[in-house]
Amino acid sequence: MSRTDPQFNLRIPEELRDRVMAAAKANKRSATAEIIARLEESFAADIHRIIRAAEPAAKGTATELEELQLNLEIVLEQVKHLAAAKRN
Repeated sequence: MSRTDPQFNLRIPEELRDRVMAAAKANKRSATAEIIARLEESFAADIHRIIRAAEPAAKGTATELEELQLNLEIVLEQVKHLAAAKRN
């Protein structure tokens, strides 16, 4: 991540901020890196959920297959984004 990346201002409860800070310290990274890692992990969970849901749909009707294709395109975009984030 670089200084040219966009900033995102966020208000969070003090208790949650304290938990983020403690987790960041335990994982030996900045609070920003901790938040980014946790956000990326949450999107990865979405990807796994979509893949699990896709298995029965692959045997379904044309409409179900079209929905599967759309979901897989979403997954592909998320994977590309995660890969780009890992490179930076």
